[in-house]
Amino acid sequence: MEDRKPSPEEMKEMKQLLVEAMESGAFGMSTGLIYDPGIFADTEEIVELCRIVKEYVGIYATHIRNESDLLVEAVMEAIEVGKKAGVRVEISHHKASSKKNWGLVRTTLDLIQYYRLWSAATRRY
Repeated sequence: MEDRKPSPEEMKEMKQLLVEAMESGAFGMSTGLIYDPGIFADTEEIVELCRIVKEYVGIYATHIRNESDLLVEAVMEAIEVGKKAGVRVEISHHKASSKKNWGLVRTTLDLIQYYRLWSAATRRY
């Protein structure tokens, strides 16, 4: 519950736990980046873990960091994780909070569609 990067030992343990979960039948990994302690995980930490998920043809499900003013940036972070780790992504509760942001969902859905087509064309996932 601290705002810091994991130590090398902590990252090693997280990876081992993820391997054990995947070998025990997990379908992938999920994050709650709007909640503690997930809020402290940076994009590269998530990418590193998702590379394990990819080895098992798993999926990355995320409750993104922001559903209001920074919705586009939060969706782009999820897309970036998918691109860098080569893993499929599912965004939980994809929505825009606050009436002034409701139209952003059209933008983020367009972005998701664009990158879905990109990944299909490049066979990235």
